[in-house]
Amino acid sequence: MPLTSSLTNRIFVACTLLATLSLGFAFYYVNARATSEAEAELRRGLNEVGSLVDQNRAGLTDTFTRLARLVADLPKLKAAVETGDPPTVQPLADEYRDQVKADVLILTGRHGALLGTSGAGAEELTVPAALKDADSVDEISTFAPHSRGVVQVVSVPIFIQRDPPDVLGRLTVGFFLDDRFAEQIKRLTASEIAFGAGNRILASTLPAGSRDALASVIGAHDIATVRIGDEDFLALAQPLASASADAPATQAMPVVLTLRSRTERLRFLTPFAPDWKARWSSRCCWRRLSAMPSLAP
Repeated sequence: MPLTSSLTNRIFVACTLLATLSLGFAFYYVNARATSEAEAELRRGLNEVGSLVDQNRAGLTDTFTRLARLVADLPKLKAAVETGDPPTVQPLADEYRDQVKADVLILTGRHGALLGTSGAGAEELTVPAALKDADSVDEISTFAPHSRGVVQVVSVPIFIQRDPPDVLGRLTVGFFLDDRFAEQIKRLTASEIAFGAGNRILASTLPAGSRDALASVIGAHDIATVRIGDEDFLALAQPLASASADAPATQAMPVVLTLRSRTERLRFLTPFAPDWKARWSSRCCWRRLSAMPSLAP
């Protein structure tokens, strides 16, 4: 006997469908509200992580500058640099690089003459403004693209305190923001980290195949969404330093990208996803009800 052969069965079917639709709407509303709140929380967290990364950068810059300044004031270094003799200065470059814990170190004399280098990649490390002005006593801190990632450059003068100061040369150190450094920041922030410049990603905690996608958000001025593999990420791009007047006009300023997975964050909402329409459609319910025995007397 058909399920709708009696008034009782028809009322039962109508009530069941109405209850099902009401439940589906409730699931949809709850899911939409929870998704909105979860994404807002994710954005707030990403901004907080961005602030933490910026504070960490400022703290490292201050630490590196202080260490470089302490070494540059050593009488032994001043005496060696004053000779202008590379064989005399070179051993000190290796010694002081270890003390400062720098990846690369350069010692220059008067008028920017190269006296000693230490560390793989030092040949790419330059500070044009400092090398052009032999009498500069400015402390310079900047970031630049490098084959290993991004390099943070700190340069301080080596001088004898007089009036005016007698500038003997400069001590320049570099610290790589590479894949290894990105992993360290990831552990601190529970976020994916990438460093880039222009249209290239130079270092990242994400797989190499994601770099083209990440490059698309380097210039974003707000939190952006980027698709990597099967996941959507929210990405925040922050310049590592403001543009320097001495930097070449063609040099792209490095940025740090902080990312968190939107897909992973919202995964707990999957059971309430909008596919309830398919799972709870009237057609589905009709098939189930049709299999039931008639309730007619």
